[in-house]
Amino acid sequence: MSAMLAMVILPGCGSCLLNPLTPYVSPDRWRLDAGLESGITDDALSWLPCYPHLGLVALQSRDVTPRGLANLAVLPELELLSLGPMAVTDAGLAPLAELSMLQKLMLGGCEITDAGLAHLAGLRRLRELSLRDNPIEGRGLVHLRGLQQLRILGLARTRVDDDGMAHIAELRKLEQLWLWDTRITNLGLAHVTDLVELRMLSVRGTALSDSGLESLRSLVNLEEISIGDTFVTEEGVRRFREAHPGCRVQY
Repeated sequence: MSAMLAMVILPGCGSCLLNPLTPYVSPDRWRLDAGLESGITDDALSWLPCYPHLGLVALQSRDVTPRGLANLAVLPELELLSLGPMAVTDAGLAPLAELSMLQKLMLGGCEITDAGLAHLAGLRRLRELSLRDNPIEGRGLVHLRGLQQLRILGLARTRVDDDGMAHIAELRKLEQLWLWDTRITNLGLAHVTDLVELRMLSVRGTALSDSGLESLRSLVNLEEISIGDTFVTEEGVRRFREAHPGCRVQY
């Protein structure tokens, strides 16, 4: 079916729109985009099994519960899923374990804790994962260690600390890592020094200092780094720029 005809109409959903093409979704896949104004509910999502060829689902709703999200498990071709901001709990993530084709998962602004990340451990095709604005502390990141295709990981505005960062060190193909407004220090940042594929690193609003910035010299492919609102000094920035003349430093 042509992508131009791939609009999904769900009974009980006032405004479910075709989403634009994205690099993660095959052009012949159907797409469902239901924002806060759509009025989508658990009852509307019960119709999802009628659309097994959905490739993209984006939901924002105050009325969707784990009962409605359970219908996601019957979408074998889903490649991109965006949930939130909405009240998605750890239990609501359980159906995601069945989505083996998923490449991009956006879970920003939900209510997910470290325990919920266990449901993501088998999503081996994931290339992009955003967990920003969730009460994640870091120990649950151990469940991500097997996601070796990850290129982009967003942990901004979580409670991730130095101990949690040890699990990030296993994700050797990461190209973008978003850590701003987390609880990491120089000790935690030491775990990313072997992620030599990194091109973008944001640690704004953390306890990074000059010595921590110095430890990142091994990131030879870095193209951009954000270090505002840290303890890094102008002298530390100067030395880093000398070592990485091709890297844009946001300070």
